[in-house]
Amino acid sequence: MRAVNHALAEKKAFAAPIDCGEVSWSRLRPPIGVTVSGEVLNSPACSRSSAMAVEALRGAVVDARLSDADCSLRVGLTLGSALGTVEDAESALALSSDLSPAERGLTEVWRIDADLRDGLVGTERGVLNALALQDPTLFSVTCVSGLCALEQAAADIAFKRVDVAVIGAFDTLSRSMVGGFTALSALSTSGETTPGSAQLDGIVIGEAASFFVLEPVADALARGVAPQACILSQRLVSDAYHLTTPDTSGEGMARAIRQAVADAGLAAVDVGAVLVTALGSPLYDKMLTAAIQEGLGSAAATVPVSSWEPAIGHVLAATGTVGVAYGAEVIRCGEVPAMYPPPSSHRLQFVVGEPRALRSPVVLVLVVGFGGQNGAILLGDSELASRAAAGGGVE
Repeated sequence: MRAVNHALAEKKAFAAPIDCGEVSWSRLRPPIGVTVSGEVLNSPACSRSSAMAVEALRGAVVDARLSDADCSLRVGLTLGSALGTVEDAESALALSSDLSPAERGLTEVWRIDADLRDGLVGTERGVLNALALQDPTLFSVTCVSGLCALEQAAADIAFKRVDVAVIGAFDTLSRSMVGGFTALSALSTSGETTPGSAQLDGIVIGEAASFFVLEPVADALARGVAPQACILSQRLVSDAYHLTTPDTSGEGMARAIRQAVADAGLAAVDVGAVLVTALGSPLYDKMLTAAIQEGLGSAAATVPVSSWEPAIGHVLAATGTVGVAYGAEVIRCGEVPAMYPPPSSHRLQFVVGEPRALRSPVVLVLVVGFGGQNGAILLGDSELASRAAAGGGVE
């Protein structure tokens, strides 16, 4: 996340034409997106998706010092992914069409999603092998999949099914993923995402795996681990408006915002910053603008708005978990990064030019997904986390 901040400060983005092998795009330009360098995928997992997930999961476990924790801890695993390890399916489908689905290995391919635990915590995984990770719970709910995984993990902890939860989401820019967005004419041809511009031409997609560890604040402090951020509340609202088009009135997201703020026992004026997603889409731009204005009321006129997406793109199912990680980094830095390219004109207070000081350690992250999915999550700083722990614990 610090690299993302640096990229935004240096007015850099990592978008480039996507190499989809032998796929022909006819008269279309090659789609633009942000891919993960193969150099960072050191895991010998069976696919790029699993390799990315393993690397991110390992980092989260080490950062949370779970490898040093009591081995009796019950550790849950919840995952989100739109297409999972679809690259393996694509490889199998590329085999001779004379073969039956069983002969192509499609049965085994699709079992990978249902049995990803073995791919993540096999005997060769080192530190992960010491954890008694439970069988994973998997969600495939478009770009809010990571937040659905978080919701399930919080419930598992609240009902004492697990002591601590590892949460992650991942997607790669497979041919299926890129082809689907291209068919919808949803992708930018410029590679830039500039809210409020009359030239909005679509989103820039990216790929990512993002994992973090969730546990009651008091338990983390007892283990000697300082929370990077406190999850104050989360709301998921599905308005089921359309399969791929958002309700531009923003009513569903506005409800998610209001409910999340109320659940946290806060007021709209307590929100120090808003981080948004799906930049570059004219329809989502309109929807999110209306939702923030309706959900935050008069506070929307002054709360700074920003995003990590100009640097790394819209990272599909990992959008929610990346949003949590980036929100924690904004709180740590105490400032909201500037948008680049700067919005030409907008009704929201997008940060332009220089970063703006975070006026309160409360960050609202908004995540949208196809099918009318709207997610709002509130993050707070470690002081809020400590106060929550003293009062009985807020996860």
